[in-house]
Amino acid sequence: MDRSAPRVAIGAGSIERAAATARSSTLFADRLASFREANRRFLDACNAPGSEDKVLDALCEAAGDAYRGFIATPAPDHAGISLKISTLTDWHDGTSAPLDIVNSIGADARALLDGEPQA
Repeated sequence: MDRSAPRVAIGAGSIERAAATARSSTLFADRLASFREANRRFLDACNAPGSEDKVLDALCEAAGDAYRGFIATPAPDHAGISLKISTLTDWHDGTSAPLDIVNSIGADARALLDGEPQA
């Protein structure tokens, strides 16, 4: 006997929220992975003997761009905020992080606490 699977009534809003969460989680994870890879390439080059300044500058710029892209991506949850903070402290090790970056993470955390949807 063939039976079709039971259908669950899901409102359009639920589908949109689920899709938005999936997109933001995936984008967040992708940008974190991109930053980690770019930063790894930069650090590996820094530790390699004879690395040229021009190469190091380009790798540093690429890692910085990936860092800013990750920080600008809304965190999908509170664990994402923690990842942003740990990434910020690693990237700015021994220096003061720019206030605009600290404020953007704070705004991201406030949005999560207020239950605002993440883009």
